[in-house]
Amino acid sequence: MSAINSILERLSDGQAHSLRELEALPGMEATVLAASLDTLAAWSVEIERVGDRVRWRSPRPLLSEAAIRSHFGAGCPEVDLRLSVDSTNQRLRERFAHGRVCLAEHQSAGRGRRGRVWASPAFANLYLSVGWRFSGGLEGLSGLSLAVGLAAAEALQSFCEPPIGVKWPNDLYVEGRKLGGVLVETVARGDDLNVVAGLGVNVLMEQASPEVDQPWTTLARHGGERDRNRIAAALLRALTSLFRAAPAGIATLLETAWPTRDLSLGRAVTVFTEEGRSEGIGSGIDEQGRLLVATAGGTRRFQVGDVSLRLA
Repeated sequence: MSAINSILERLSDGQAHSLRELEALPGMEATVLAASLDTLAAWSVEIERVGDRVRWRSPRPLLSEAAIRSHFGAGCPEVDLRLSVDSTNQRLRERFAHGRVCLAEHQSAGRGRRGRVWASPAFANLYLSVGWRFSGGLEGLSGLSLAVGLAAAEALQSFCEPPIGVKWPNDLYVEGRKLGGVLVETVARGDDLNVVAGLGVNVLMEQASPEVDQPWTTLARHGGERDRNRIAAALLRALTSLFRAAPAGIATLLETAWPTRDLSLGRAVTVFTEEGRSEGIGSGIDEQGRLLVATAGGTRRFQVGDVSLRLA
């Protein structure tokens, strides 16, 4: 257990504890304690210091591999739980293994689609990535990125009272505010395809960092579930089930779930590409997961990639 975990577990009662008490924790000493408290301050964790006493203003349960395994049940994949990483996707890309999962309490360089920064406050949300190896390359996997978003929405719905919608290709929204996002990265290895599917889900976040430039929300605001271990287990069950059932499972999920969660269906949309912008009415997706937009010049298809979709 890291020094930071030990400190936060002791502070999880929300009461003020003396520095001397914290220094008495196993493996702790004054310099380690000071460095750990500085790190928590840099991560914007609300640690309040008054004289020689410290208090965690907004305590919450920490992620636990044992708890995730317990909630998941039989067949839980290998879980690599880290205190802080640059990004869970990057760590898994560098240490790829079929079926391996990486979760982190904090990301120093979280990434979203199109190279955007993914704000990753510590001990507040879920940042997880799943690695999966598919035989036969890309065949049958053209809608995988969309299916990952749908599988996540289906899993999270039991923790959220309002419906969760998906903005093509895989951003999760509740009542017009962003709840989470997906980043799927692939690397071809001969006849196989290594996939790293990353998820960022807002769970307990109380305030956003300056780089967040759009309305956002959290699961805690829409259902009351605060146990991130339970939520993580539900997401992992959904994703591993989807991957095991691919490619047929992808097609089934897109056919049954996309029409009910598609936020652009029947709405005025603007699509931005390298060639410019197109305006029209969202008309669903085709069998390959491409976005369909009815424009004045006819129906256009947009492939997942360097495409940005804006809803009216």
